[in-house]
Amino acid sequence: MIRNIIFDMGNVLVRFLPKETAARLVPEEDRDLLCEQVFAEEWKLLDRGTISQEEAVQQVCARLPERLHQPARYIIEHQIETLSPVGEAYRLVEELKEKGYGVYLLSNVSVQFHEFWKEIPVLHLMDGKIISADWKMVKPEEGIYQALFDTYHLRPEECFFVDDLPQNIEGGRRLSMDGFCFQGDVMALRRELCDRGVLVDTLEFVPVTEDGQLRTLAQLAHEIWNQHFVPLIGQEQVDYMLEKFQSYSAMKEQMEQKGYQYYLSVYGGKAVGYTGIQPEPEKHKLFLSKLYLKREYRGRGFARQAVEFLVSLCKEQGLEGIWLTVNRYNSNTIAAYDKMGFEKIREQVSDIGNGFVMDDYVMEKPVK
Repeated sequence: MIRNIIFDMGNVLVRFLPKETAARLVPEEDRDLLCEQVFAEEWKLLDRGTISQEEAVQQVCARLPERLHQPARYIIEHQIETLSPVGEAYRLVEELKEKGYGVYLLSNVSVQFHEFWKEIPVLHLMDGKIISADWKMVKPEEGIYQALFDTYHLRPEECFFVDDLPQNIEGGRRLSMDGFCFQGDVMALRRELCDRGVLVDTLEFVPVTEDGQLRTLAQLAHEIWNQHFVPLIGQEQVDYMLEKFQSYSAMKEQMEQKGYQYYLSVYGGKAVGYTGIQPEPEKHKLFLSKLYLKREYRGRGFARQAVEFLVSLCKEQGLEGIWLTVNRYNSNTIAAYDKMGFEKIREQVSDIGNGFVMDDYVMEKPVK
């Protein structure tokens, strides 16, 4: 039984962004050279803890033209600048802790980690941390895994390791700790954990392709809209909008004539919500038309999982952002979208007929 989840840091809990960091410091023509020399052997020795920052700076600068000395020094002395938090990972770690699992960090990183880790919120949730530079060992060397097990009295077979490099996963397996090679898809990680018996709440997003699925979706729409929107816009407008936009016939037309795609959100074999989207490749964006959950399934991170799913769709299709409209007085939903990285772009009032209008914010989330 898995009792502990072990996380790598770079490209798992935070994004490692060397090229983006270089782009902020030097012109385009110098970026490749700067990255090639800074993130080379000295960077690995810093992770191993066998070279000082000043020694690394001197050796790297000896290979670079003088104009790049200051940017190289800055990157080496400010490693936090190369990292960007992953909000979806924070929620997963938080959920694991809530369910009683141990969560630990096992990372190849320099001693500078001790200066900046408090600036990364997800690291505050860790029950323990093993940093390569402290032990003068790096993954996938067996000794650093053993240091983790011994320091925190963990049984390898009760641990599950998440890292972005296959050789590091294999290093753990040699000591009986299985793992998952993470490639940026938090939903895939959730599914893997669920398959291994870890108690994470995981939605399945089932594309609506059959008539029966569409009728189920229309029934969900009727239930959810009457639960949620009557206090905001009144029963008469809810009835009108359901018939015009969320009835079986309306959604069938949207799918057949307007390129809409619908997904049922399934939890434990039961449809608990739905998502509707319209890809806009000419704008390089995805329109999130509908994202709804039954009342009893809200507040469990499922909306965030739906957005993670849509982000993965955007990446597959080369789309650069997700946009949506939300009622300006729907404060709880607006706050939730804020936390998921959406920003208000503008306000808009749309006439939808029969004397009704939609008074909305337009919100957008970039896909990176």
